[in-house]
Amino acid sequence: MIKEVQFSSVGLNALQAVVWWFADPRRIAYHTFSRVVRAICQPMIQIVLGIVAKRLLGLNRDCAAEKYTQIMLLRRHVANMLLGQDTLHKVFAILGPHYEMTSVSL
Repeated sequence: MIKEVQFSSVGLNALQAVVWWFADPRRIAYHTFSRVVRAICQPMIQIVLGIVAKRLLGLNRDCAAEKYTQIMLLRRHVANMLLGQDTLHKVFAILGPHYEMTSVSL
């Protein structure tokens, strides 16, 4: 990667050349775009894959708390890890607190 990168460092020391290379307007635009996409798409993809995994693995079963077995507790733990409160909070922060949209997504 270093051999393929070409930039002019005429009159610049090594630190200034690296800062100039990272401060290129096109590079800043790509970094900004990637941060925005990651902030928006990652929670959405995580919730979609979490819902699919819960449906495929049968993690949506309900029962009374006194009837829980170790397998049911493991399922609850896995379901909580897939779609915990922090994951849901990130998605609902993107979608908004409107109940219609959040109920349709789940």
